[in-house]
Parts: sequence; C-alpha cells; structure tokens
Amino acid sequence: MKTILLKSLFAFLVLILIASLALCAICYETMRRYDGRRTAGLLPPAGEFLYPEKRGVTFAVFGDFRMQLDPFRELMAKIRAARPDFMLNVGDMSAVLSTQHFNWMAEHMKREAGGIPVYATPGNHDRKKESPYDNGRHFYREVFGPSRYWFGYGNILFVSLDTADRELPEAQIEWLDSLLGQLRSRFDHLVIFTHVPPIDPRPVKEKRGLPAVQAARLEAVLKKHRVSAFFAGHQHQENIWNFAGAPLAVTPPSGQEGRGDEQDFGYLICEVTPEGAFKIRREYLDASAGTDALDFFFSSKINQSRWVFWSGIFGIIAVSLAAAGTILWLTRLKRG
Repeated sequence: MKTILLKSLFAFLVLILIASLALCAICYETMRRYDGRRTAGLLPPAGEFLYPEKRGVTFAVFGDFRMQLDPFRELMAKIRAARPDFMLNVGDMSAVLSTQHFNWMAEHMKREAGGIPVYATPGNHDRKKESPYDNGRHFYREVFGPSRYWFGYGNILFVSLDTADRELPEAQIEWLDSLLGQLRSRFDHLVIFTHVPPIDPRPVKEKRGLPAVQAARLEAVLKKHRVSAFFAGHQHQENIWNFAGAPLAVTPPSGQEGRGDEQDFGYLICEVTPEGAFKIRREYLDASAGTDALDFFFSSKINQSRWVFWSGIFGIIAVSLAAAGTILWLTRLKRG
C-alpha cells in the first residue's frame, strides 16, 4: 500500500513539476520573442526625400482593424496583389497595450505586407490613456517610431498628424504651419494622414471629428498651404467630403465593426497620376472579424497574466517542498 501511495505521489509531483516548468518556459519564450525588441522595417522614413524624380504614385490606406487577423490577412493579400508603392495605416491597430503585443503586431504586418512599406499613425486605441510616460504612446513609438512626421515621395509631401487624443493641440498645428512654410514649395502636392478626421458632417448624435475650433485652425493652415488630399479613419464608415478645398477620404473599417450603414470591411487605394490627378477608390473585404486565438494568446496575453508565471514558480516551489517532505518522511520511516 505504501509503495502504491509513494508511486502515485511521485507521479503527481512529476506532473506538477512538468506543468510548472512548461508555464515558466512559455512565459520566458514570449518575453524573449516579443518584449523589448524594436521590429525593423516598420519605422517611417521620417524627414526623408524618397524617389525625388518619381512622378505618379499609388498607395493603400487602411485602419480600424484592432488586429482581427482574418480580415487583416485578406486585406494584406489584396493590397499585395494591387502592388502599391506603400501603405498608410491610419491607426486603431492594437488590441492590447503592451510591448509584446506591438512587436507581435508589427511582425505580422511586416510579414503579411510582403516587402511593401507600411507607414503608420496612431489611433486612440493605440495609446494608454492612464499612462503618463510619453503621453501614453511609448508602446507605439517603440515599434512604429514618431507619431507625427513627414516624408517626401516623388513630388508629394506626406505629413502624419497625431490625433490619438481625439484632438489636435495648437502646438502641433503651429508645427505643421512652420513645416509647410519650409517644405511646401518643394513639392507639387501635399497629403495629410491621421486617425481622427477634422470634421464629421454625418447626421449622427455622436460626432467623431476634431473639436470645431481645432478643425477651423487646421483648415486655415491647410488652405494657406494648398493641401491636395486628406486621409483619416476613426468613424468606421467610408466617406469622402471636402475639407480645406481638397478631398477628405475617411476609410472604412478594416476589421472593426462598422457604424451607420457600413456593414463591410474595406480599405482605400489612391492613385496619383503623373499629371497630378488624385483617383481614390474603395476596395471590399469578404472576411468576417476573427483572430487566431492561440497565436494571439501566446504573443499578447500570456505574458501579461502574472498569475501564469507565478503559478509556474509556485508549482516548482511546491514540488520542491513536497519532494523534500517525502524524503524526510521516508528517512524517518526507515529509522523507525
């Protein structure tokens, strides 16, 4: 009877030890793979002049997908097939605010983009509201770089504005005015992209645009510097309006639930012809919302759950104490 009891106890302790070591190993691997490592290739070309002699460019615009992998993979596949020069990601991409989630997300984007550059701007879901560090944008900036920046592509000046707080502070408007005063004359066209649209003319109760005072200030600056096109997301509904004398194109959601009569996921393709015409069209996605639960759990959740790691540590300690107690008990039995 004692032999059976000891064997059962031994088997139970071995199982606990294996499970505990597995939990610790999984936590270690997720931390090693996703924590504290900037993913190369998704930083924007901030302050660079790319292909200055190029005339005519095609780019895709998408956003509001919160890493729903089913529509995201279809989105990337269709954009790869269209072969644009680059993509503009207008934010609300993250589902979890953590370093490992942003690195996992960036790895997916880089892999699924198939070599096509992706230039991002943050959305309101990409910042940690309660965090005072870097105004809640430290996870974003670790992986995607600056939240406001500019770059030249051919004869077009692109500017990312940071509206992740759902507003555009005066300091940023002054930065934009000064920047355009220095650079606008060197380019034929000016494209602004950001998360929150400056206006929301929809007949809805909850408006999803910038505060009216800030929108008016921005409009004055962009009229002064002759904006060519403006791209944004946030509203989860495709719309094209006029702002500051140029088209304001709001992307449909690429993975999050639509609002109003918007039922389908999608994205925009913008072609700027060598003659300077802007041709914007919407493309649809067939996939429904959904993600790879196991991949998401291991990359973005397990390392955030301290109980998993400490359960492993506690299991190892418990097995060690139980083993020591068993040895002590057996020693006493032999002496007895």
